[in-house]
Amino acid sequence: MNKRLEQLLKRREELNAQIQKIKAQEASQKRKSDTRRKILLGALMMEMMERGELDKNKIVKRLDGFLTRDIDRSLFDLPPR
Repeated sequence: MNKRLEQLLKRREELNAQIQKIKAQEASQKRKSDTRRKILLGALMMEMMERGELDKNKIVKRLDGFLTRDIDRSLFDLPPR
């Protein structure tokens, strides 16, 4: 095989590896940001329920219909399904 072609193929492999690494980092950061948004939103909702700005009974009823995993349901003192 032509030496120049070998060099170009090797370079392409290196670039593809760099591209994959950057994509993985971006996906990881996106997941972290999404998790943080959910935590902050949950904290706000909990505070609003404590102040009486949100009806806790309505939220618990919605959670009862939303949560399917027993481990998640137990966090909110909901019975297993």
